[in-house]
Amino acid sequence: MTINGARQGQRRAHAPAWFTVAAWGSLGLLLLGGFAGAVGLG
Repeated sequence: MTINGARQGQRRAHAPAWFTVAAWGSLGLLLLGGFAGAVGLG
């Protein structure tokens, strides 16, 4: 994690951890799904 990322983490300490995990998880699934779809169609 970068220093800037750590600062943002401390600044957003009020946000629950599960929200961050869910956000990155959903984003990762979308990226993987889009990549797999592009490879399949390509």
